[in-house]
Amino acid sequence: MHSLYYARFRLTDMIKDDLEHIRKKKEQLGHTSFIMALQLIFVFGLPAVAALLLGKWLNDSTSIAPYGTLLTGGLAFALSWAIVIRMYQRLTRSFKELQEQEQDILSSPEELALDKEHSEDHRP
Repeated sequence: MHSLYYARFRLTDMIKDDLEHIRKKKEQLGHTSFIMALQLIFVFGLPAVAALLLGKWLNDSTSIAPYGTLLTGGLAFALSWAIVIRMYQRLTRSFKELQEQEQDILSSPEELALDKEHSEDHRP
């Protein structure tokens, strides 16, 4: 009887620890999302300023005005969005992995406990 109670107690503690770990990772990803929002200012701002300066220089040094500014602005816009899409994919992948881990923990706590106990028993 005591071993059953102890096993349930350990299982509950293991689930709580795992969920706490995932909660902390979610907080970290939330912080990372905020930092990424600040990065977006630079991802759009720096290429836009560079495009404006380079476009003005192209317009002044050649006879293609206003197409120099339009060309560099379009390239800066495309580059910025490519970077944003890549950042979004990376963040989405991280959130998805955490959600899958959380679902695994919540859906089969007994299997998780048995796996952990089994791995603890066979450690070198």
